[in-house]
Amino acid sequence: MFFCHPLEHRIVVRGTPQLHSPLAGFNGAQRGRQGKHRHTREAGKKKGGKKMAEDPLKPFETLDPELLDLVRETNKFALAEGALPRKIKFLIAMALDSAHGTVEGTRALADQAMKAGATQEEVVETIRVAQYISGVGSVYTAAHAFKELF
Repeated sequence: MFFCHPLEHRIVVRGTPQLHSPLAGFNGAQRGRQGKHRHTREAGKKKGGKKMAEDPLKPFETLDPELLDLVRETNKFALAEGALPRKIKFLIAMALDSAHGTVEGTRALADQAMKAGATQEEVVETIRVAQYISGVGSVYTAAHAFKELF
């Protein structure tokens, strides 16, 4: 079993810690460790190739409006202007989405970051951080997401 210690960037293989440089190339074992993050969704598509709704949470308006309200309030709370400017918060969220393999989320958050004042260079450099922490899968996800933006 492979997993990465979140603070020390080491891979533990069958209980034996091994130092890991996040900038090193990925061998088969490391790719296996990241397998759960390698899935991506086609940007803007649902099953059957149909376009996604503008608001992906729209179904919850009728399915569970209370949950939708909670999600929206949490969004406002997390992304409000504060000690960190909104553009930085969007860049952090974008890095997390790219690390999780969500193409559409990465694209939407990059777009929101730029609308909040981030430059293309800041968006792209943020992916370097995602790659450093989460691996090359985040770069592939971002590449798919950025096709529509840049």
